[in-house]
Amino acid sequence: MTDKLLELAERCEKATGPDRELDCEIAVAALGFFVAEPRYKGDVRYCYKDSEGVTHQPGNAGDMLARAFTASLDAALTLVPEGWHISFMSQDRYTQRSMLALARNGDNSGKIAPCEDAATPALALTAAALKARSQQQ
Repeated sequence: MTDKLLELAERCEKATGPDRELDCEIAVAALGFFVAEPRYKGDVRYCYKDSEGVTHQPGNAGDMLARAFTASLDAALTLVPEGWHISFMSQDRYTQRSMLALARNGDNSGKIAPCEDAATPALALTAAALKARSQQQ
């Protein structure tokens, strides 16, 4: 799973803007979502089980339950693992590219999860959060 998280982080760094397909792949790899049988031909249904074991399935939109990690800083923040914090965030004023780094709280081992170049702050935070998650597994 670590390789998949790093591959998704790399895709976030290369993305030029929000991407719902990428959001759904992140939900599957990082949050335990799964693909269920489609209701209609060509439909993809992303579902998840909550902490009580109840399966939640979307309505008509197959990606309705997955948050918009690549579009929203609030959604991307939900991916940051417990015990990690934003240690650096910057945006180049000329290219508008974003840089961000997460670090472990109170850990002097140098554990850091950087995103050195992304199109938006949400993509940078998502990439860094996925890298941090990969270090926990």
